[in-house]
Order: sequence, then C-alpha cells, then structure tokens
Amino acid sequence: MKKSTYLITLFLALTFISCSKDDGDSEPNTSASLIAGDWDLTNFEIADGKSTLSVQGQTSVMDYSSTGKNFASVITFSENPNTLISSGSFDTVIEMSADGVTAFTQEVPGEDYLITGTWKLEGDKLTITNEALEQTDIANVLTLDTTTLIFEIKLNRTLQVSGFPFELEGTAVYTLKRK
Repeated sequence: MKKSTYLITLFLALTFISCSKDDGDSEPNTSASLIAGDWDLTNFEIADGKSTLSVQGQTSVMDYSSTGKNFASVITFSENPNTLISSGSFDTVIEMSADGVTAFTQEVPGEDYLITGTWKLEGDKLTITNEALEQTDIANVLTLDTTTLIFEIKLNRTLQVSGFPFELEGTAVYTLKRK
C-alpha cells in the first residue's frame, strides 16, 4: 500500500497545475503577456479527490486530499513560442479516508519533476501540453495579474500502480507567484 500511495502522490505532483484564488468579484485578467516569465510554485492542493480501484470484480473507493509543502519549484513560461519548463520539487502530504474515517496520512518527500511543453491561453482557459507526461490539461484560470497566477485542473485519470488501475478524480489547484 505504501508503494501505491507513493506512486499516486508522484502522479499527482506530476499533474501540474498552478492556481490562486481571486479575492475580488471581477473576472480574472487573462492576457497571455502576463503569463510570460518565471514563477515560484507556492501552493498545491487537491481537496476533493476520489480514488477508485477495481480488481477481480471488487471495487474500493477512497476519498483523498493532497497538499504541498516545502516548495522549491520554478516554472518558466516563455512567449513566441509559448513554451514552459519546470525545475525543483515540493513535498506532498496525502490523506486517504473511507466513509469519513481517515485510513492513513503519508508525507511523500519531494522528487524532481519535469514539466516541459507548451501553453496556450484562450479567455480563462489555459491549455498546458506536458510533453514529459504526454498529456494535455485545460486549466481554469482563477487569478492572473502581474504577481499571481492561480488555476485549477479537473482530474479524471487512470494510473497503473503495481499493475492495478487506479481511477483518480479531483480538482488540483496551484498557486504561483512571480519571481
């Protein structure tokens, strides 16, 4: 189970999204020129996660939350062409529960993760194509200004852990602050 939890945590960390909440009632400014530059990852959170494992006709469902800490990550968004690359790591704390009872909490030490790919902003939708993971995510931009980028990505993925398929759902929220 420890290895499965570690692999799920690593997967969640690789599913990069950056997000921050807007304190005002106005719509986020989604000018692509505001994204270009170096950003520090300052927060990562999944509060509404659900993990489903089906093996030999048996299904196990667990709720999970995941929060980041000890952030030492930088994401660089370049313009023309619109590329991005990350470096660094952060630790992740995962709490799994079933029927409202905490089954376990585990802290997974940060691993270097690599996001290298492209980005595109259309309205409040930020499309990130991560070539390292061969996946594309469409994030909802919640806040974008000269100092803060916050966005969320709806997760709906299947992850193979020790040969077993885990279906993961949830909303990953990332907060970035301009360097």
